[in-house]
Amino acid sequence: MTTTVIEPVAGGDAVGVDAVVVHWCRVAEFRPSIPPVYTDTERTRAAGLRRPEDRAGYLAAHALVRYAAARLLGADPLSLILRQHCPECGSPRHGKPRMEGVPIEVSLSHTRGFAAAAAGFRPVGVDIESGDAEIPDVALAPGEASLSRMGRVHRWVLKESLVKVGAATLDDFPGLVLPPPDPYGNGRWHGWELHSRSLPGDVAVLGIAFAAAPGGREMPWIAEWGVDPATVTPTGT
Repeated sequence: MTTTVIEPVAGGDAVGVDAVVVHWCRVAEFRPSIPPVYTDTERTRAAGLRRPEDRAGYLAAHALVRYAAARLLGADPLSLILRQHCPECGSPRHGKPRMEGVPIEVSLSHTRGFAAAAAGFRPVGVDIESGDAEIPDVALAPGEASLSRMGRVHRWVLKESLVKVGAATLDDFPGLVLPPPDPYGNGRWHGWELHSRSLPGDVAVLGIAFAAAPGGREMPWIAEWGVDPATVTPTGT
């Protein structure tokens, strides 16, 4: 097993206002050299999760989102405070995440064995799912039911990413028809850039949606997972 060692460095170079930063990791191999400073709410929420793997995934995702934001801003990840708020019930334990006092957009996700996070100056949503996940037919548009298992997972993570930016709901999934991706897994849907990637060995699939740049120009996005599938480099290489 390869251990991922995260070396956050304060005062790194920011990546630019148009960029989107994406990080992912294998939860079992994620070992931050400087553990993030979790809020009391995060620690309470993590402690309330019954399964150890769920707690580990939750904490890894909440660490990665700080590192992604720090990479975007050229800031110290230990200085960033993550908050969540549910507009329906008012709970601070779930809901859309945000960085306190920082005008950026963030998103996070974790599933069995994997975690992911993204940050940008535009709305961004990220989702990660195991490559062997069984995606039910009810979550797919009619033309998607014949896709391979991996094809179905790719569609699922993109739709989940659109939910996280507020462009869709779970109820929309059966009628949500996404355009076929190009050979690199990229696409565009109603003003949203869509990207999906199979992680090495098809162990998981990562999907991201973010607001397209004006005029149709491409926005750079920095997916820092490296050659080693466990590698996350929050301060660049």
